[in-house]
Amino acid sequence: MNPDELAIRKLVSEWHGATAAGDVEAVLHLMQGDAVFLAAGQPPLRGRDAFARGLRALLASHHVEASGEIQEIQVSGDLAYCWSWLNVRLIPKSGGSPAVRSGSALSVLRKQADGSWMIARDANLLPLASATSSPMIGSLHAPGPNEEHREKLMQFGRLVGSWDLDVIYYDEAGGIKHRTPGEWHFGWVLEGRAIEDVWIVPPRPQRPTEGPAPGEYGVTLRFYDPRIDAWRSTWHGPVNGIVWPFLARQVGDEIILERTQEDGSLTRWIFSKIEPEAFHWRAVTSADQGKSWRLEQEMFAKRRPQG
Repeated sequence: MNPDELAIRKLVSEWHGATAAGDVEAVLHLMQGDAVFLAAGQPPLRGRDAFARGLRALLASHHVEASGEIQEIQVSGDLAYCWSWLNVRLIPKSGGSPAVRSGSALSVLRKQADGSWMIARDANLLPLASATSSPMIGSLHAPGPNEEHREKLMQFGRLVGSWDLDVIYYDEAGGIKHRTPGEWHFGWVLEGRAIEDVWIVPPRPQRPTEGPAPGEYGVTLRFYDPRIDAWRSTWHGPVNGIVWPFLARQVGDEIILERTQEDGSLTRWIFSKIEPEAFHWRAVTSADQGKSWRLEQEMFAKRRPQG
């Protein structure tokens, strides 16, 4: 076994040990500053800072035990790749059963000027958490729409899945006040009688693990009520202390959510241009009982690839 392969095997061992010890700084020393990490169903983590935020967030709630068996190492000049089979246990600090994941990972490494090796790119192919990994999640999750009102349920059911967002906020004059990326995840819940979605702006890789939370990280529960032939949809925004109930109906090719604000003004949240891989959303408000409307916010959504 040549010295480069020995050094790479040592790096992998140090990575597992530092992660189990919760030593984030030791893990960061094993990667390049511009390293990129890929995981199924998640946006890329680009750079040490983004990776550190994600790892610290995980370690705040879980102990991580990882072991692996290296399947192959190939070295070519200053580049190498390492294919490993990983076994990971995520043990909740609050108690409960650990989640166990097994799968392949492929790391690309670059040799440094001092002869050491660092991770430059990493693709983690471990499966996503299953719906049954937590009793609460397992009882909430549903595999698809309930048959009783399937046609109506598919009005929002078209959105089930994960989306990347371009979010734009407007000032009262119509100018762009702020623009940010985001993520939005829709899923069937409660025997398929409802859809729950989680809206995160800015997206998780850009959210700090310490200090005031930016933007919002909230959830909406939507269910179809046949008594009024409409959806009851309630947005919960815990970062900003918001609970807003809406009534939603399909109008032509749009889904329009409506509510009256505490000051008597009207608000509409509108889903439009819904296609398999994209949709548009906008928030408008009216201070004159619907005679005129002002655009406050809009989002352009693109579906994430599965897998």
